[in-house]
Amino acid sequence: MISGDNSLKRMLLVVAALALTLTACSDKTTGEPSAASPGSEPASTTTTKKNGTSPTSTSDTSSPLAAVKPCDLLDSAAMSTLGITKPGQEDKIGKARGCQWRVDRASIADSYTFDIALFESLGIADVVGDGNPKPLTVGSRKAVQTLRGQNQGCAISIEVTAKSRVDVQAAGSDGQKLCAPVLEAAKLVEPELP
Repeated sequence: MISGDNSLKRMLLVVAALALTLTACSDKTTGEPSAASPGSEPASTTTTKKNGTSPTSTSDTSSPLAAVKPCDLLDSAAMSTLGITKPGQEDKIGKARGCQWRVDRASIADSYTFDIALFESLGIADVVGDGNPKPLTVGSRKAVQTLRGQNQGCAISIEVTAKSRVDVQAAGSDGQKLCAPVLEAAKLVEPELP
C-alpha cells in the first residue's frame, strides 16, 4: 500500500471524527443524544405516536429497505461505469447499513471512496449537511444533495418513504467536484430501490 493512500485514509478519519464532534447534537431527530455522523441515524430512539399509542422503536423491520443489501445496489456494469474495480465492503454508518467502494485515479488527490447507506428510519427531511440541502429529483424520486465532512464529501439522499432514505456519497479532497460522480451513481442506484 502506498504511503499517500495511508495519508488519505488518516485524513478521512480525522474529517469523520471532526464531523462526529460537530454534529453530536442535532435538533432534527428525537430521542437520546448521541454522537452521530452527519445524516446518520440516532443510536437509540423511540417515538410516541400522536394518538397516544405505545412507543415504537425507530429500527423498523417492516421498512421497505429491510431486505435490501447495500453492496448489491451496484452491479458489475454500474461499478465499471463509475470506475470501481473491486467489490464493495459492508460497513456501518451510525445505525445505517452501508457498503463502501474505492475509486482509484491517477493521483491520490483525485481518488475517493463511494458509500451507499440505508437509513430505515430517517427520511430526506432529516438530512444534515454543510449548508442547506439542495432539492433535486433522481429518477422519479425526491432527493437532496448536500456537502459533508467540511465540504470534503458530497451526498445525494434519495427518498424511499417519508421516513426512509438511501444516501449515495463520496469522500475525497473536494466535495464539490465529487457531486457529479455521486449524481451518476445515484441514477444507477435509484432503479434498484424498492
